Amino acid sequence: MAENVVLITGSSSGIGLLTTVELARAGFRVIASMRDLGRRQRLDDAAAAAGVGKNIDVRRLDITEFDGIPEFIAQLERDYGRLDVLVNNAGFAMAGFAEDLLLEELRQQFETNFFGAVAVSKAALPIMRRQRSGHIIMVSSIGGRISAPVIGAYDS
Repeated sequence: MAENVVLITGSSSGIGLLTTVELARAGFRVIASMRDLGRRQRLDDAAAAAGVGKNIDVRRLDITEFDGIPEFIAQLERDYGRLDVLVNNAGFAMAGFAEDLLLEELRQQFETNFFGAVAVSKAALPIMRRQRSGHIIMVSSIGGRISAPVIGAYDS
């Protein structure tokens, strides 16, 4: 059987970095994506410390560059022949009171946290449908249930 292939967005830090290392440790082939490859050092260090660097393929993906997402996913399929799991993890919280944030800042947050995850999922679904298998995991936060006034744009 072919190795299980997982794509994780937002792998340069936090949950994405930790998930990348743990899934690589569990034997997955992990495509760890991030918008800025200049921020990959922490992931590389964590992978080396865990002895799983050979299971991780780090690639640049900015999930707000919508036109490039289908080709990115198609390239993964060409390289690995499959995509078993997508972990939509990329996202960020913008600090500030809602009335102080610019509409453009709010748009960028929604482009990343919502529309980016939708775009990557839409590109991955045809592969999973052809395989007749696959999982999409959406990473969220407690912010949808418990709000804080200084990150109101994120929590609403």
